[in-house]
Amino acid sequence: MTIPTLVMGIDPGSEKTAFCTIYENLQPAESGILENEKLFDRFNGFTVGPGFPKVVPETIAMEYIISRKWAGREVSDAAIWSGLFSGAHHARSCKSNTFWVSRSRQIHHLTRKKSGGDKEIRDALIKRFAPDAWHRCHSGEIKRTAMIREAKDTWFNTDGHAFHDDIWQAYGIAVTVMDILRGDKDGLLKRFV
Repeated sequence: MTIPTLVMGIDPGSEKTAFCTIYENLQPAESGILENEKLFDRFNGFTVGPGFPKVVPETIAMEYIISRKWAGREVSDAAIWSGLFSGAHHARSCKSNTFWVSRSRQIHHLTRKKSGGDKEIRDALIKRFAPDAWHRCHSGEIKRTAMIREAKDTWFNTDGHAFHDDIWQAYGIAVTVMDILRGDKDGLLKRFV
């Protein structure tokens, strides 16, 4: 498979979903959080406007939702929406690709640790793409909130809108898939087309 020029990372939720589209050089192109129905409409090509993705690339990457025990309604709804997004995306083009990444795979790829959460993903992304802010924080020069603010000003923003909430995770999913497609074969990647 050739390396895509754009990948959209998606962190599905039960009511709203975060997305972040990145270029081949991993720089964020656009990001946002939309109600699921609106993002679904965008995948079907119906809606364009403020807050909507300008382009839905041929390659999308989504969190593969795994529940090792009974899943509640929110987790189930998020899993259903991720399937709907994937189906709508594939219906638009037979050249489309959907890559599924588990949270544990994303955490391991970005942090090289076996476990972690949103905070660890955000810190790993800051360490990689805004290393000056990360080093200044970990040397005690600035506080953690200042590190995040500085990182948002340098790399983690699209069209002047800084990353927030689950956009960090959507970006982490896109980076993980792009890294693997570019040759970082450190682990398995589930792929459904």
